[in-house]
Amino acid sequence: MNIHEYQAKKILKCHGIEIPRGKIAYTPLEAKTVAGEVSSRGPWVLKSQIQSGARNRGRFIEKKAGKGGGIRLPKTRRAILLDAEQMLGSTLVTVQTGPKGKLVGRIYVEEFAKVNRIFYAGLVIDRMLPALTLLIAEVGGDDIETLALTCPEKILKIRLDLKKGASKTQLEEIMEFLKLKPKSFNSLKTFVKGLHKTFITYDASMIEINPVGIKRNGSLIALDAKISFDKNALYRQPEIRNLEDEYEEDDQ
Repeated sequence: MNIHEYQAKKILKCHGIEIPRGKIAYTPLEAKTVAGEVSSRGPWVLKSQIQSGARNRGRFIEKKAGKGGGIRLPKTRRAILLDAEQMLGSTLVTVQTGPKGKLVGRIYVEEFAKVNRIFYAGLVIDRMLPALTLLIAEVGGDDIETLALTCPEKILKIRLDLKKGASKTQLEEIMEFLKLKPKSFNSLKTFVKGLHKTFITYDASMIEINPVGIKRNGSLIALDAKISFDKNALYRQPEIRNLEDEYEEDDQ
């Protein structure tokens, strides 16, 4: 079972992972209002909440949605109102949705987080080993899909202890791989611990942060988030089961 980005970020925040301030909106006026609550000035990030990657490169079917993609960066509250009117109630098509696309019924309004660099982080079960495996790549965003196909050797794979998570040696390996400065070590430790804790606590099958941002002070921030859960374990995860979007599940 999948959940929306804003729901995934809320869960990750509970386990110590930093996220940008943001709120969900269901109407254009609500989007304009919550924008002022998450940041006193622009730009803001407006994100279509459909369960699909590559939303930024997606395009809407309806003409009223304009030529912008599923993620937009309005600089004024008037622009927020216009973008929200275009996005809400329109059908977003991405490389993952197929030509039918998915209807946007809510948007996530976030503050714009300034970062110096980005990278990719994912936590999955490698069934070939089998083992809980942390995936790290120097690139983030949509480029990760291309990298996985063309240069898989450029993705660092670390086998985590199911109970203890990452060791100090493994964290140092990540630091060296990403060429992070020493001031990032504690934030990296908290970040990886948060991923591991979330995965184990909620019977996840995959967590993907694409991208992770590295702020000027060296701390890490989740700029996007996707979590998938083991459907066979939902009987013991009622709080997760309540997050299910029936429209999205029926559409898959």
